[in-house]
Amino acid sequence: MAETSVENRERDRIRPGEGGFRPLEAWRALRALSANPDDTAQVFRIVRALPSGNRVYRRKEIKLIHLIRHLLHTERYTIEGARQKLEELRKEGKISRASRIAWSNETVRDLRQEADELVDLLDI
Repeated sequence: MAETSVENRERDRIRPGEGGFRPLEAWRALRALSANPDDTAQVFRIVRALPSGNRVYRRKEIKLIHLIRHLLHTERYTIEGARQKLEELRKEGKISRASRIAWSNETVRDLRQEADELVDLLDI
């Protein structure tokens, strides 16, 4: 007897907590991480809560992540404030430019920090 399309959809549906995807756990870990950026254990909780398997990220997605990081840590936005800012940038069509700028700023900041650490290490 053939399955109906409703039965197929019901069988193939992934429910929260099944298939390795636990959105509530990921959200809680993200909030904890934003409250304390030094708590790297939260990163592992987020990764465990996401669906398993290899995920390939596009450069555009990575730049967006850098923009979010920039808004949260450098600009000191709250999560809700960053969400609103992203929506505002999307509506104005400026999210791509803002992502590139954040990517550049974060890269320069990281390079400066590494250079300072090298200078301290060499005791110049």
